[in-house]
Amino acid sequence: MWTLTAEPRAAADARALTTGRLRDWARLGRIAAEPGEIDDITLIVDELITNAVVHGRGTVRLLLTLDGAPTAPVLLGEITDDDPALPPVPRGPVPEPPVLDWSEDGRGLLLVTALATDYGTRPRPPGKTVWFTRALKPHPGP
Repeated sequence: MWTLTAEPRAAADARALTTGRLRDWARLGRIAAEPGEIDDITLIVDELITNAVVHGRGTVRLLLTLDGAPTAPVLLGEITDDDPALPPVPRGPVPEPPVLDWSEDGRGLLLVTALATDYGTRPRPPGKTVWFTRALKPHPGP
């Protein structure tokens, strides 16, 4: 588990940590870690860390674990902060906005919905954890 200071650079730190861990797992033969897949997972982590920094409280913690490797790897990502308020979890298809909206705010969970296999929230006193899973391609072998 990594502990990040709740400041703007936390997202950049989390991106570097995530990319490094995924590449390590690929070198060890645990996952395929194709570039597009690494980019998608890094974007999920970036959005959730940013939400924790902007909307949460206290330090932000990031945990990445791998289950089912090497034949059916599934990544579990957990982002925890000290604010107990749970964010809304949008489900189902994303509706088209009635007007073209170029704003950059409010799209993080929509991106997570599109890129993660599943995600949700759970209380973790004194705060909460936002988690996601992503099914990964197995390593092709030697």
